[in-house]
Amino acid sequence: MTALFLPNVPPSRTTRMATRHPVREIRFGGGHTRYVRDGAASAETTWTVHWNGLPPAQAATLAGFLDAQQGITPFLWTPPSGAVPEQFICREWTITPLLSGHQNINAVFIRQH
Repeated sequence: MTALFLPNVPPSRTTRMATRHPVREIRFGGGHTRYVRDGAASAETTWTVHWNGLPPAQAATLAGFLDAQQGITPFLWTPPSGAVPEQFICREWTITPLLSGHQNINAVFIRQH
C-alpha cells in the first residue's frame, strides 16, 4: 500500500523539529552518573506543526485526513526546508476554534524510519 500525501495546506512559520535519543541514566554513589544508549532504536524525530487561522473547509480537510490515518498509518510530508517527502504518523492534534469561524490546528508528527 502506498502512503498518502498530507493535504497541501502550508503550515505556519512556528513549526519546529525536536530530536530525542533513547538514553538511560545510571546513577552511582558519590554523585557519579553514566549515560548509555537505551536499546537499538535510533533517535526519534518529531515535528510540532501549526496551522493558524485556517478557513473551515481547509481545517476540515486536514483534520479529516489525520483522523482517517488513525494514528498508525504513515503519510508523506515534506518538512520545512526539506527536499524530499518523508514518512510520518500523527497520534495527536488539537483544534482551536476562533471567533471568525476559522480554526488553529496543532499536530505532532513522528518520523518513521
